Amino acid sequence: MPSLSQIDELTIGDHSRLAPGDLCYFLREYTSGQNYSYSETNSLILNFKKSVLLIDSPSYRYKVQAINKLAGELREALGGSFGGITLVPIPPSRAKVDPEYDDRLIRLLHEMTQHITVDYRELIVQTETTRSSHASGVTRLTVPELIDVYTIDESLVQNIKDTIVTIDDVLTAGTHFKAAQYILSQRFPTHQIIGVFLARTVRLNDFELI
Repeated sequence: MPSLSQIDELTIGDHSRLAPGDLCYFLREYTSGQNYSYSETNSLILNFKKSVLLIDSPSYRYKVQAINKLAGELREALGGSFGGITLVPIPPSRAKVDPEYDDRLIRLLHEMTQHITVDYRELIVQTETTRSSHASGVTRLTVPELIDVYTIDESLVQNIKDTIVTIDDVLTAGTHFKAAQYILSQRFPTHQIIGVFLARTVRLNDFELI
């Protein structure tokens, strides 16, 4: 069962938008540019991200399986220490009104918190669809661009715990975390903001590609 590892001075260089003071943790390592068969993690993450438009396809069951497995791993990795934290999922690239909106992180948190008391809230709302960060040939979003489309759901701000833990699927540059960190810290300036990711992106070096 994977445990949480911290982004440190040896790994922070792989995630260009993170700053040395950021507290970020990850469960697994996802290898960029490789397919389902490359590793268990690649299979899990690619299935986790499978399009909701495939819901009627037989292969959609693999998305459900990935959600359930990753939810169990995250619950075990967090160790049941949920008393002083509020979990906040990072919004996906599609806004809720978009037919391709994917609630995979909400489903993961719902599954993870079955039969235990955990405070999780869709505190950050994305007001419009943005371009997907992992789409090929697409210029990556900047932190200011994401901040412009993020807002706080003020109906959910009461009794937020002192530590806010954002949950996201894959850490690549760190853009979404930094945007979420900014908007949360503006609204809750005395709270600690921590990022937790199901996986961080790694890349094969030239030697490994030979």
